[in-house]
Amino acid sequence: MWVSRTDLPDKAGWTAIVNTALTEIASGRLQKVVLARKTTLTFSQPLDSQLLLFRLRKRAAPSTTKFCLQLNDEQTFLGATPEVLFTREGRVLKTMALAGTSVSGDFTEKDKREVDWAMHGIKEALLPFSENIEIGPLGVLKSTRVSHLHYPIQATLKEKTTDAQLIEVLHPTPAIGGWPRKEALAFIEKHEPFARGPYAAPLGFSNKERSYFVVGIRSAIVEGKSLHLFAGAGIVPGSDPDKEWMELEAKISPFLDIL
Repeated sequence: MWVSRTDLPDKAGWTAIVNTALTEIASGRLQKVVLARKTTLTFSQPLDSQLLLFRLRKRAAPSTTKFCLQLNDEQTFLGATPEVLFTREGRVLKTMALAGTSVSGDFTEKDKREVDWAMHGIKEALLPFSENIEIGPLGVLKSTRVSHLHYPIQATLKEKTTDAQLIEVLHPTPAIGGWPRKEALAFIEKHEPFARGPYAAPLGFSNKERSYFVVGIRSAIVEGKSLHLFAGAGIVPGSDPDKEWMELEAKISPFLDIL
Protein backbone atom coordinates (compact mmCIF):
# COMPACT_ATOMS: atom_id res chain seq x y z
CA MET A 1 0.00 0.00 0.00
CA TRP A 2 1.20 3.48 -0.76
CA VAL A 3 2.14 5.86 2.04
CA SER A 4 1.05 9.07 0.31
CA ARG A 5 -0.96 10.32 -2.66
CA THR A 6 -0.73 13.63 -4.52
CA ASP A 7 -3.07 14.77 -7.30
CA LEU A 8 -2.01 17.41 -9.79
CA PRO A 9 -4.31 19.26 -10.09
CA ASP A 10 -6.04 18.54 -6.80
CA LYS A 11 -9.85 18.43 -6.60
CA ALA A 12 -10.23 22.20 -6.18
CA GLY A 13 -7.79 22.89 -8.99
CA TRP A 14 -9.53 20.38 -11.24
CA THR A 15 -12.89 22.05 -10.65
CA ALA A 16 -11.42 25.44 -11.48
CA ILE A 17 -9.82 24.25 -14.73
CA VAL A 18 -12.97 22.42 -15.85
CA ASN A 19 -15.08 25.50 -15.18
CA THR A 20 -12.62 27.64 -17.15
CA ALA A 21 -12.88 25.17 -20.03
CA LEU A 22 -16.69 25.29 -19.89
CA THR A 23 -16.53 29.08 -20.13
CA GLU A 24 -14.37 28.79 -23.25
CA ILE A 25 -16.77 26.24 -24.71
CA ALA A 26 -19.78 28.45 -23.99
CA SER A 27 -18.02 31.32 -25.81
CA GLY A 28 -17.65 29.16 -28.92
CA ARG A 29 -13.85 29.18 -28.91
CA LEU A 30 -13.76 25.47 -28.03
CA GLN A 31 -16.07 22.56 -28.68
CA LYS A 32 -14.16 20.04 -26.59
CA VAL A 33 -10.96 19.90 -24.57
CA VAL A 34 -9.44 16.84 -22.92
CA LEU A 35 -7.96 17.64 -19.52
CA ALA A 36 -5.64 15.30 -17.65
CA ARG A 37 -4.55 14.66 -14.09
CA LYS A 38 -1.31 13.24 -12.70
CA THR A 39 -1.66 11.19 -9.52
CA THR A 40 1.55 10.26 -7.71
CA LEU A 41 1.55 7.40 -5.22
CA THR A 42 4.60 7.07 -2.99
CA PHE A 43 5.60 3.72 -1.48
CA SER A 44 8.00 2.68 1.26
CA GLN A 45 9.98 0.45 -1.12
CA PRO A 46 11.01 0.72 -4.80
CA LEU A 47 8.46 -0.69 -7.24
CA ASP A 48 9.05 -3.59 -9.63
CA SER A 49 7.82 -2.44 -13.06
CA GLN A 50 7.97 -5.95 -14.53
CA LEU A 51 5.79 -7.31 -11.74
CA LEU A 52 3.28 -4.50 -12.31
CA LEU A 53 3.21 -5.29 -16.03
CA PHE A 54 2.64 -8.98 -15.31
CA ARG A 55 -0.29 -8.16 -13.03
CA LEU A 56 -1.68 -5.63 -15.48
CA ARG A 57 -1.61 -8.16 -18.31
CA LYS A 58 -3.65 -10.57 -16.19
CA ARG A 59 -6.25 -7.99 -15.12
CA ALA A 60 -6.62 -5.67 -18.12
CA ALA A 61 -9.35 -6.21 -20.72
CA PRO A 62 -8.41 -8.37 -23.75
CA SER A 63 -9.29 -5.43 -26.03
CA THR A 64 -6.41 -3.37 -24.63
CA THR A 65 -2.83 -3.24 -25.89
CA LYS A 66 -0.28 -3.72 -23.12
CA PHE A 67 3.05 -1.96 -23.33
CA CYS A 68 6.19 -1.33 -21.30
CA LEU A 69 9.03 1.03 -22.24
CA GLN A 70 12.23 1.74 -20.33
CA LEU A 71 12.52 5.52 -20.68
CA ASN A 72 15.84 5.83 -18.84
CA ASP A 73 17.69 4.36 -15.86
CA GLU A 74 15.07 5.66 -13.42
CA GLN A 75 11.74 5.59 -15.30
CA THR A 76 9.58 2.88 -16.89
CA PHE A 77 6.42 3.73 -18.83
CA LEU A 78 3.72 1.05 -18.92
CA GLY A 79 0.01 0.66 -19.44
CA ALA A 80 -2.92 -1.07 -21.11
CA THR A 81 -4.47 1.22 -23.70
CA PRO A 82 -7.85 0.74 -25.39
CA GLU A 83 -7.10 3.26 -28.15
CA VAL A 84 -5.48 2.34 -31.46
CA LEU A 85 -4.17 5.38 -33.32
CA PHE A 86 -4.07 3.45 -36.59
CA THR A 87 -3.03 0.23 -38.26
CA ARG A 88 -1.92 -0.01 -41.88
CA GLU A 89 -1.62 -2.94 -44.27
CA GLY A 90 -0.22 -1.63 -47.53
CA ARG A 91 -2.45 1.33 -48.36
CA VAL A 92 -5.39 0.20 -46.21
CA LEU A 93 -5.60 2.17 -42.97
CA LYS A 94 -7.84 1.33 -40.04
CA THR A 95 -8.42 3.59 -37.08
CA MET A 96 -11.14 4.48 -34.59
CA ALA A 97 -12.89 7.45 -33.11
CA LEU A 98 -12.96 6.63 -29.40
CA ALA A 99 -14.64 8.89 -26.86
CA GLY A 100 -17.32 8.96 -24.18
CA THR A 101 -16.76 6.97 -21.02
CA SER A 102 -19.22 5.02 -18.90
CA VAL A 103 -18.70 2.87 -15.83
CA SER A 104 -22.25 1.49 -15.93
CA GLY A 105 -22.43 0.93 -19.69
CA ASP A 106 -25.10 3.61 -20.16
CA PHE A 107 -24.17 6.59 -22.33
CA THR A 108 -25.49 10.13 -22.41
CA GLU A 109 -25.91 12.75 -25.12
CA LYS A 110 -22.66 14.26 -23.83
CA ASP A 111 -20.86 11.00 -24.62
CA LYS A 112 -22.43 10.93 -28.10
CA ARG A 113 -21.26 14.49 -28.77
CA GLU A 114 -17.73 13.56 -27.70
CA VAL A 115 -17.43 10.61 -30.06
CA ASP A 116 -19.06 12.49 -32.96
CA TRP A 117 -16.48 15.28 -32.67
CA ALA A 118 -13.70 12.70 -32.53
CA MET A 119 -15.02 11.02 -35.66
CA HIS A 120 -15.36 14.27 -37.61
CA GLY A 121 -11.89 15.39 -36.53
CA ILE A 122 -10.25 12.15 -37.68
CA LYS A 123 -12.16 12.18 -40.97
CA GLU A 124 -11.10 15.76 -41.66
CA ALA A 125 -7.46 14.90 -40.89
CA LEU A 126 -7.47 11.89 -43.24
CA LEU A 127 -9.24 13.50 -46.21
CA PRO A 128 -6.09 14.96 -47.86
CA PHE A 129 -4.35 11.59 -47.71
CA SER A 130 -7.19 9.25 -48.68
CA GLU A 131 -8.87 8.04 -51.85
CA ASN A 132 -11.93 7.08 -49.81
CA ILE A 133 -12.99 6.89 -46.17
CA GLU A 134 -15.60 4.58 -44.65
CA ILE A 135 -17.17 5.23 -41.24
CA GLY A 136 -18.61 2.15 -39.56
CA PRO A 137 -21.63 2.09 -37.23
CA LEU A 138 -21.36 3.45 -33.71
CA GLY A 139 -20.48 0.73 -31.22
CA VAL A 140 -19.28 0.12 -27.67
CA LEU A 141 -15.73 -0.86 -26.78
CA LYS A 142 -15.30 -2.44 -23.35
CA SER A 143 -12.11 -1.59 -21.52
CA THR A 144 -11.02 -2.35 -17.96
CA ARG A 145 -13.69 -0.99 -15.57
CA VAL A 146 -15.14 1.39 -18.20
CA SER A 147 -16.71 1.31 -21.67
CA HIS A 148 -16.39 3.76 -24.55
CA LEU A 149 -18.31 4.69 -27.67
CA HIS A 150 -16.41 4.26 -30.89
CA TYR A 151 -16.70 4.47 -34.66
CA PRO A 152 -14.51 2.11 -36.72
CA ILE A 153 -12.90 4.00 -39.60
CA GLN A 154 -11.21 2.60 -42.71
CA ALA A 155 -9.45 4.49 -45.49
CA THR A 156 -7.62 3.69 -48.70
CA LEU A 157 -4.52 5.88 -48.64
CA LYS A 158 -3.15 7.79 -51.59
CA GLU A 159 0.15 6.65 -53.08
CA LYS A 160 3.27 7.81 -51.22
CA THR A 161 1.42 8.63 -47.99
CA THR A 162 3.84 7.98 -45.13
CA ASP A 163 3.27 6.83 -41.57
CA ALA A 164 5.03 9.98 -40.38
CA GLN A 165 2.42 12.09 -42.17
CA LEU A 166 -0.39 10.06 -40.65
CA ILE A 167 0.97 10.39 -37.11
CA GLU A 168 1.39 14.14 -37.59
CA VAL A 169 -2.22 14.71 -38.68
CA LEU A 170 -3.91 12.14 -36.42
CA HIS A 171 -2.07 12.74 -33.16
CA PRO A 172 -3.36 14.00 -30.84
CA THR A 173 -6.87 12.93 -31.81
CA PRO A 174 -9.89 14.85 -30.50
CA ALA A 175 -10.16 12.08 -27.88
CA ILE A 176 -6.75 13.09 -26.49
CA GLY A 177 -6.54 16.84 -27.16
CA GLY A 178 -9.94 18.20 -28.11
CA TRP A 179 -11.52 20.21 -30.90
CA PRO A 180 -10.70 22.48 -32.64
CA ARG A 181 -7.26 20.96 -32.30
CA LYS A 182 -5.11 24.10 -32.23
CA GLU A 183 -7.28 25.91 -29.69
CA ALA A 184 -7.67 22.84 -27.48
CA LEU A 185 -3.92 22.20 -27.35
CA ALA A 186 -3.27 25.86 -26.53
CA PHE A 187 -5.75 25.62 -23.64
CA ILE A 188 -4.06 22.49 -22.31
CA GLU A 189 -0.62 24.09 -22.56
CA LYS A 190 -1.83 27.12 -20.61
CA HIS A 191 -3.91 25.47 -17.90
CA GLU A 192 -2.68 21.92 -17.24
CA PRO A 193 -0.30 22.05 -14.24
CA PHE A 194 2.11 19.32 -15.39
CA ALA A 195 3.90 18.16 -18.53
CA ARG A 196 2.27 15.07 -20.04
CA GLY A 197 5.58 13.59 -21.18
CA PRO A 198 4.98 10.14 -22.72
CA TYR A 199 1.37 10.05 -21.50
CA ALA A 200 -0.96 9.77 -24.52
CA ALA A 201 2.00 9.63 -26.93
CA PRO A 202 1.86 7.41 -30.05
CA LEU A 203 3.58 4.05 -29.52
CA GLY A 204 4.17 1.33 -32.08
CA PHE A 205 6.14 0.14 -35.10
CA SER A 206 6.31 0.88 -38.80
CA ASN A 207 7.74 -0.69 -41.94
CA LYS A 208 6.96 -0.59 -45.66
CA GLU A 209 4.29 -3.28 -45.54
CA ARG A 210 2.49 -2.50 -42.30
CA SER A 211 2.35 -0.38 -39.18
CA TYR A 212 0.63 -0.45 -35.81
CA PHE A 213 0.37 2.52 -33.45
CA VAL A 214 -1.58 2.92 -30.23
CA VAL A 215 -2.11 5.90 -27.92
CA GLY A 216 -0.33 5.62 -24.56
CA ILE A 217 -3.29 6.21 -22.27
CA ARG A 218 -4.35 4.21 -19.17
CA SER A 219 -0.69 4.48 -18.37
CA ALA A 220 1.78 5.14 -15.58
CA ILE A 221 5.45 5.89 -14.97
CA VAL A 222 7.33 3.83 -12.40
CA GLU A 223 10.10 5.90 -10.83
CA GLY A 224 11.83 4.36 -7.81
CA LYS A 225 9.36 4.47 -4.92
CA SER A 226 6.87 6.56 -6.92
CA LEU A 227 4.11 5.56 -9.31
CA HIS A 228 2.80 8.40 -11.49
CA LEU A 229 -0.70 7.61 -12.82
CA PHE A 230 -2.23 9.57 -15.69
CA ALA A 231 -5.87 9.92 -16.72
CA GLY A 232 -7.87 12.36 -18.83
CA ALA A 233 -11.49 13.32 -19.40
CA GLY A 234 -13.18 15.09 -22.29
CA ILE A 235 -14.87 18.35 -21.36
CA VAL A 236 -17.87 19.31 -23.49
CA PRO A 237 -21.12 21.22 -22.87
CA GLY A 238 -22.84 19.60 -19.90
CA SER A 239 -19.67 18.30 -18.26
CA ASP A 240 -19.70 18.28 -14.46
CA PRO A 241 -16.35 18.62 -12.63
CA ASP A 242 -17.31 16.10 -9.92
CA LYS A 243 -18.43 13.47 -12.43
CA GLU A 244 -15.32 14.00 -14.53
CA TRP A 245 -13.18 13.55 -11.40
CA MET A 246 -14.88 10.22 -10.76
CA GLU A 247 -14.18 9.26 -14.37
CA LEU A 248 -10.49 9.86 -13.71
CA GLU A 249 -10.71 7.60 -10.65
CA ALA A 250 -12.27 4.84 -12.77
CA LYS A 251 -9.53 5.16 -15.36
CA ILE A 252 -6.68 4.70 -12.86
CA SER A 253 -8.46 1.86 -11.06
CA PRO A 254 -6.77 -0.94 -13.03
CA PHE A 255 -3.46 0.15 -11.53
CA LEU A 256 -4.91 0.58 -8.06
CA ASP A 257 -6.30 -2.96 -8.28
CA ILE A 258 -2.89 -4.54 -8.87
CA LEU A 259 -0.90 -2.75 -6.18
